[in-house]
Amino acid sequence: MNIEQGLEEHMKEISAANGVCLSLVERFKLESTLDQLKADIKCDEMLFWGIIYGAEKDYYIAKALYYKGYPEFPKRKYYFCSSSNFIFSELPDIQPHHIPNFKKFNTYFIGNPDIILEKYDSGNNSNLDEDLEGDTFKPKLKKKNMTETDRLSFVVRAIDRDTSVVPVGGFKMLPINELRRNDLFEGLNSEDLDKKEKYVHFRPVENQEKKDKIAMGKAVFDYEFLDNIADDPIKDTWSIHVDSTKTISTLRSLVWPGYFAYCKSNSDQFGGVYIGYGIKNIDIPFMQQ
Repeated sequence: MNIEQGLEEHMKEISAANGVCLSLVERFKLESTLDQLKADIKCDEMLFWGIIYGAEKDYYIAKALYYKGYPEFPKRKYYFCSSSNFIFSELPDIQPHHIPNFKKFNTYFIGNPDIILEKYDSGNNSNLDEDLEGDTFKPKLKKKNMTETDRLSFVVRAIDRDTSVVPVGGFKMLPINELRRNDLFEGLNSEDLDKKEKYVHFRPVENQEKKDKIAMGKAVFDYEFLDNIADDPIKDTWSIHVDSTKTISTLRSLVWPGYFAYCKSNSDQFGGVYIGYGIKNIDIPFMQQ
């Protein structure tokens, strides 16, 4: 959710669908701190990504986008803060040696970013170890221990990759091969609100045919250049509800319970947010049988 458009208006639509809302204090702290964060890091757009609940404390997540100078898709940075202080810090990059162990922790977060979940070294805390090779010592880089911050970074990126839904036409590709919000977007028609084919993932394109189209410069003339949610490898993982007035659609992810997106018909207003426990529904294939 773009903070420049105000969290209150976005959350009003999300709350109508799932009953989850931000308090007045939360909205005030988030808007003020994220406005300052945007000015400090000089990003093109700052989004409130959502909340991941912890047993002791919660994590508030923000996403920064850099459109200018990045071809095909904007650069993304993720930030987090604890519910105890609202001081945002950048989430670290994912360490390759952590990836096999993340699946062990498909459970509740604690809320302590420094707690060690997986330890890879013993002894001193130095990042360098030394191996004896002949008569000389050869420095060897030690593996970084996996903390809850590392797990948080992995889960946020995984959720963002699988969800982050926007309506077709909400974004456009410029002739210089850079992405931008579509200033001419006027929303979906009311009869298209419940059609999965009218929603796409806001992420780097993975479909090879669409990647080729972007490479050939044909995406400038086609708003459907992003991956469509109807083409997700696991089918029927999205629930779409249209309100009685046929003016607002709400999308709910069944893979990541807690993610909601909405779109208003004949309006440029749309958004999405994740508010949950950061636990993936790994039983979704069995639920479809």
